[in-house]
Amino acid sequence: MVKSKKLLSILLLILVSLTAVAATVVSNVSVSTDINNSNVNHAGSKSGTLTFSNDDLSSNYTVDISGTTSNSGITLTLDTTSLFVNTNSSSTATYSVAADQYTPNATYTYTINYSDSSNSSDTNSETFYLIVPEDKTITKTVDSEETISRGNSETFSILLNNTGNVNAGWTNISYPNLKLNWDQEVNLTGSNTNTPSTLTAGNSEYLNVTYTTFNTSNSKTEYGIYSGILTYDDEDGASQSINLELSVFENSHDSRLEITANFEDITNDDTDTYPGDIVRIEDIEINNDYTNNNDDSITDIELEYRVYLAADGDDMVDETYSETFDLEENEDSNNFDIDFQIPFDAKEGDYIIELVATGEVSSDGTDDGDEISNRLYLEFNVDKESRHMIPKTLISDDYCPGEIAELNIELVNIGTNDLDEDDDMLVRVKIPSFEYDQWHNYTENIDAGDTETTTINVAIPSNAATGNHEVKIYSRHDGNSNSNKDGSYLLQTLTLSSTCAGTASSDTTILSGQSSEEGTQGMNTKYILTVTNNGDSAVTYEVEAIGVDAWGAAVITPETLSVPAGETSTFSVYLQPGENAQSTNNAVINLKSGGEVVASKTLTLTISGISISTFTDALFGNTFSELGDTSIVTLISLLIVLGTAGGAIWLVHGDQIRSSQKKKKRKSSKKKSRR
Repeated sequence: MVKSKKLLSILLLILVSLTAVAATVVSNVSVSTDINNSNVNHAGSKSGTLTFSNDDLSSNYTVDISGTTSNSGITLTLDTTSLFVNTNSSSTATYSVAADQYTPNATYTYTINYSDSSNSSDTNSETFYLIVPEDKTITKTVDSEETISRGNSETFSILLNNTGNVNAGWTNISYPNLKLNWDQEVNLTGSNTNTPSTLTAGNSEYLNVTYTTFNTSNSKTEYGIYSGILTYDDEDGASQSINLELSVFENSHDSRLEITANFEDITNDDTDTYPGDIVRIEDIEINNDYTNNNDDSITDIELEYRVYLAADGDDMVDETYSETFDLEENEDSNNFDIDFQIPFDAKEGDYIIELVATGEVSSDGTDDGDEISNRLYLEFNVDKESRHMIPKTLISDDYCPGEIAELNIELVNIGTNDLDEDDDMLVRVKIPSFEYDQWHNYTENIDAGDTETTTINVAIPSNAATGNHEVKIYSRHDGNSNSNKDGSYLLQTLTLSSTCAGTASSDTTILSGQSSEEGTQGMNTKYILTVTNNGDSAVTYEVEAIGVDAWGAAVITPETLSVPAGETSTFSVYLQPGENAQSTNNAVINLKSGGEVVASKTLTLTISGISISTFTDALFGNTFSELGDTSIVTLISLLIVLGTAGGAIWLVHGDQIRSSQKKKKRKSSKKKSRR
């Protein structure tokens, strides 16, 4: 029996030993990843998750983790090197794989190694894959706009850079002949060209083409903008192009006489330019970066501008900016604008604005007296529609305030088709100083190329000032889908004659209206006053307020008003009492004509309400100001105390008061009964 027990113990020990041997990382723990066989671009990386699964039903493991790869250019990064994996469970660890720049396209391997932290010989591993795809990207760097003086050469250099991981390049490169924008003939032919060979990954090379201009007695290159298109097939075989533009200037050209400007179509704030539109060369600035000391300057600078059709060089505008000026070293002109109107008969097409600044160097050096110049080119496009109505001219007489102005507006159809009443033609008249802005229907036909006149009557306000008033005239119609692009506006002036205004006297002027009002400190109080002109001619009055500065402020609107003969007009006065205002305050309103006061009126402003000072003085024998800096909270507390005290007096003596009142009532009743 004893021997049997001993034998059983030995067998049990052997079984436990066998179980311990079976419980290993190698046999029970496995690893997987969610990014196996994923693409990783060269110079890129990808993050993934490693999942360690423990199939053992009775043992936990702490595993040590590492990663290896034998492939050059592949990097493996683990976010943790140790991980606990519970029995019959799984745990995760994050990691990333990266490919160096220019790593060739191929499939690469990497290995995840893991072992039991308590037994380094108990180890396992798993191999995974990543794919670096092909990249044959060629990038280009090019300055496609160059500037030279006549008689020189200029090279366009295009830097090609292979940023991919395989050999690649451009093919079928075609170098253009450059054409002058207003000539469209072949003028400049490229030379000294070179075509780069196939570029290896990470390498770069220049593609060059040179253009030469001439300045000899028998061969002169015209001034202007020369342009052409370089074509090629890119690394993927797709057709591509690069626009090349060469601006040729006169020999006195120097970019250090700097010109900057922008083009803006200001008609209706639209993005389409049509004949009749008002356009602007805006924010023009000329800067002197040429002279190199404070004693030098560029003098007598003039600015010319020319606007011409790119197709044939026909001038639209050829003008000189009238102002001349000098610029010291590093000095610039103030920004200024030049407005002009696109002619009604302008052709469709691309137009060039050429700005030319010319001056003379003034210095103590060898360049003293030399001419210096620079040019700036801007471009815009003129469109036309089949129906396009624009305002051409405003015809009107001089008028006086209070009269009816008859505005005769010429409308022209610069389109190719006729307009009739079905096109819903509209004319807008806007006179800001009259607060007038209205649309008017036009119902007559306007054939293509014809001009018609519409008459619009506008009532001139009686208080309008004499002189010139801006009139903006717009037009539109619903004759086509692009009618919202119509509406070239015409900017004109309407004159109110200065002879309309006579001189008033006190005998011919009556000033009436409110005399007194109640107001509040710090708030405006309005008075409406009426001026009657009993004279024989219209009068322009000036209005002033005196005597108000000591206690407040006054605002008069309008400060000048024109009143026709025999009529009346109104104006408003706003009085605002300040800290120094009294309970009653006065202001005098004067009407002036020809600098003389012809009528006056006193306005009285009473500040309403019981002041706190009166209340505190009655209670305590002193004024509010004597309380010093007492806060409003203190005053409120004081009122609460007084109220509480009053309540207490009533509670204490209430019975006596009520008893006394009852006695008075009984005495009164006895007297009545005796009667």
